[in-house]
Amino acid sequence: MKTLELKQARWIAVKKVLFWATVPLLVAAFLTWRWYDARYPSWQEEVRLSDGRVIAIKQKRDYIESYGTQQSWITFSLPEMGGERTWHSYLMPMVVDVSAGSVYLIGRPRGPRQYDMYQAPKYFIVAFQWNGKDFKRVPVMSVPEQVRQRENVYPCLPPNNLRRVSIQDKITSQCGYTTNERIAIGERIDLEYLSSVSQKYASDNNSKPRSE
Repeated sequence: MKTLELKQARWIAVKKVLFWATVPLLVAAFLTWRWYDARYPSWQEEVRLSDGRVIAIKQKRDYIESYGTQQSWITFSLPEMGGERTWHSYLMPMVVDVSAGSVYLIGRPRGPRQYDMYQAPKYFIVAFQWNGKDFKRVPVMSVPEQVRQRENVYPCLPPNNLRRVSIQDKITSQCGYTTNERIAIGERIDLEYLSSVSQKYASDNNSKPRSE
């Protein structure tokens, strides 16, 4: 009986040691997850295309507190692309759309650094088209007009750590559709206004917009 009690006591002691050894690992794992989730927030989102279709996309951001979005990823699937693809950029996503069988994406610079990275875009937005292999940059004015009329991608981080953003959420959202304190961009894409913003950014560097 004493031998059995001794074995049980030893096993309880081992379990206590294992428990207290595991706690720091669990805490570290939780804190790491919280850091990653805050730095790289992601969510599912409904997007209405100009042809009336509603698709699901996954947004992911590289987000720095007190700065904003540094990088972005949009993952989505369309038959026009032959399946699921991911668009990675250093832009704030604005549009995912399809016209005449071609897939287009549009984004805008977060600030001066991204503005220079994309060669000072004339309209302060940058357009891409799926070419069968990857997303290739194209002139903004080559994008069909119905595609570059309105934003359809949620520009902000969802409130309350929301993991799914519906079209109704976008309609009722208080998201201000702004990139920074210098400009206020509305849901409608106003190329004339955006051109003036580009001119302001370029003048800060004593230069002119260099690309479309």
